[in-house]
Amino acid sequence: RSAIQTMEGARLSYAALDRKTDAFAHYLKTTYGLTAQQRVGVCLERSEWLVISYMAILKLAAVYVPIDPTYPPERSNFMIEDSACALVIDEGILANFQAQAEVVVPRPLPDITAEAIAYTIYTSGSTGRPKGVSLSHRNLLNLCRWHNRYYGVSEASSATLYSGIGFDASIWEMSPYLLAGATLFPIEDPAIRLAPEVLCAFLNEHRISHSFLPTTLCQEFAARALTLSDTTVLTGGDSLKLTAKPLFSLFNNYGPTENTVVSTAFDLADWDEKGPIPIGKPIDNTQVYLLDGDGHPVPIGVPGELCLSGESLASGYLNQPQLTAEKFVPHPFEPGAQLYRTGDLGKWLPDGNIVFLGRNDDQIQLRGFRIELGEIEHAILRFSPQITQAVAALQHNGNQKGLAAFYTATGPIDAQDLSRYLDRQLPEYMKPGALCALEEIPLTRNGKIDRAALLAQVPEWNLTVNYVEPQTEVEQELATIWQGILG
Repeated sequence: RSAIQTMEGARLSYAALDRKTDAFAHYLKTTYGLTAQQRVGVCLERSEWLVISYMAILKLAAVYVPIDPTYPPERSNFMIEDSACALVIDEGILANFQAQAEVVVPRPLPDITAEAIAYTIYTSGSTGRPKGVSLSHRNLLNLCRWHNRYYGVSEASSATLYSGIGFDASIWEMSPYLLAGATLFPIEDPAIRLAPEVLCAFLNEHRISHSFLPTTLCQEFAARALTLSDTTVLTGGDSLKLTAKPLFSLFNNYGPTENTVVSTAFDLADWDEKGPIPIGKPIDNTQVYLLDGDGHPVPIGVPGELCLSGESLASGYLNQPQLTAEKFVPHPFEPGAQLYRTGDLGKWLPDGNIVFLGRNDDQIQLRGFRIELGEIEHAILRFSPQITQAVAALQHNGNQKGLAAFYTATGPIDAQDLSRYLDRQLPEYMKPGALCALEEIPLTRNGKIDRAALLAQVPEWNLTVNYVEPQTEVEQELATIWQGILG
């Protein structure tokens, strides 16, 4: 059975993968003295050698630390130093290993427990300092067992490696399928990765059974009415916005890095197309609570902060005890357990599904009004079926703040008609001062919306078109008083 099939059609069997990972693990141990629970950086593109490196590290009971090769040196160096990596596997180390003759080596048999750390991955921090999150083998195994049961993964399955390795979805793309004996297809060619029609043809040609794709790419697939005959598509990482069900099987997944990639999942076959797409119900052995500002559960339909506990939950952040204490709090309903405060907002539906309402910081305050950016985005999407994506953002222009909105479309959109439509749909304080049509929404390396790149395209003079500055001393004094009252 093939473990990996490359873009060139070369196949690596599970027997060969087992031998190569044993040999590489032996090489890392004897050449660099790696021992159990030492952290090992991996700075490689998605490929068979990424999988081999990942498995070799786990066989040594060491800790996998993915470092995206496209990261700026400052960020990579911070991650290496903060995690105290004993070694960073890169193309140079692989070349040295491959230059050696392949020999039969003893299989590594380290002592390991379920609480041992499997991987440490970094996620962006609000302070500008990346946050290292360490997940245990227990955490990872809970994800894998749920995934393979819920998505029906078996040795007959096949899956893509699409995500950049700095995104925790890349671990989700490998681990469950390797555990099930399925075949992995690394997608390295940008001409395939970034072109929806070409990628669709690739998935159909190879009869891929499962593929994780970024939210924006799924929206493009749906907008172009692309059809997948055999592929179950999994998405997550951004709010999924569609006007109708896609012509392929699609599941919306939600989960922070701190809870091992996935916390809830929803099958769009169950979506009624009348409201926002839910993020679904909790995965196995995971508890989700929606709490108000005082830590009390909210009723159905009332927004609350998404808080998580269970078998997938990390124990905290690496080298950041203050942040750990702030986000990983004592469980209010289960003595001795921890609860993770995500900072995300959601609400319960009567059927037990959850609707994601955005980040706490997506619920902005502008001139005294509290605004949900998602409401603006949904209004733009409703204007025309030709609009495929919409993103609203808050822009700072000196001492002033204003709203900007961006959209992509499959055909021409009359900006004045859209503006007049939003006049009817939104109150004045929610109407964007700038409406920008783009060919595509810029994405980060991890497939998420790059809001900084978006806002860089806004004509600044447009942002405050709906706001009239105070004209007299009295008006200025009144404005100052009301700013103090309204925040």
